[in-house]
Amino acid sequence: MIKIKRLTALAALLATSMSGAADTPPFVGNTYEFQYNGFTARDTFISADTIRFLVTEGPLKGANGEVTYQYRKIRPGVYMIYWQEKDGGTVTHVDDFENGISHSNYTAPGLKYYTMSGNIHQLDKHAH
Repeated sequence: MIKIKRLTALAALLATSMSGAADTPPFVGNTYEFQYNGFTARDTFISADTIRFLVTEGPLKGANGEVTYQYRKIRPGVYMIYWQEKDGGTVTHVDDFENGISHSNYTAPGLKYYTMSGNIHQLDKHAH
């Protein structure tokens, strides 16, 4: 009887981890505006690994794309989110969604480095 209970618990754990539901961060399915001093971008987290971005203010206004990203949970509501854009630029955010604060680093393809801190505003919520 004990072996059956252990196997059942193991099967339930494996099913949860394989479904991805337990690993899906809360920002997935939402669009946020990231406002830094002189730079604003809208990011839509399409899935747990795909983001769509549009720069709406600043020297890179109009830049847009859809890229694969990765993330690491720092603590509840705070995530490090990072990706490499098709042009070779790299982006790293530490986003505190609970308090609406973002710290971001961007290295442009020509190796110009930007570091910014600003606010996060949720624009809308999409169905998963």
